[in-house]
Amino acid sequence: MPRTILPLLLASAVGLSAAGIATAAPASDAETTTVRVRVADVDLSSEAGARVALRRITRAAGTICGDEADSRDLQRRALFQACVRGVVDETVASAHSPALAAAAGVPAPASTLAAAN
Repeated sequence: MPRTILPLLLASAVGLSAAGIATAAPASDAETTTVRVRVADVDLSSEAGARVALRRITRAAGTICGDEADSRDLQRRALFQACVRGVVDETVASAHSPALAAAAGVPAPASTLAAAN
């Protein structure tokens, strides 16, 4: 199944406010942000294509999560990095691409593993 666009979603259960303070939002107040990442021009089954897609996904995740904190603000930087990692992991899992999962360092989806056996 060729993928031309991978949506990145972030439910703001934990987010970064404009002031840079971490806030926890109840599930009912969760907002979803979607950013579309084009991957039609890359082969998600190849290692090289997966790396290109992963760079694009990571950049888009950074956009969703807000500006990266100053390296001296360790708490905000950790929150930003956790946000990016969570968005990347969720997006990679939804792509169902073993090569993309390997490039991201996350386990391949269970359905992919079962098909390989």
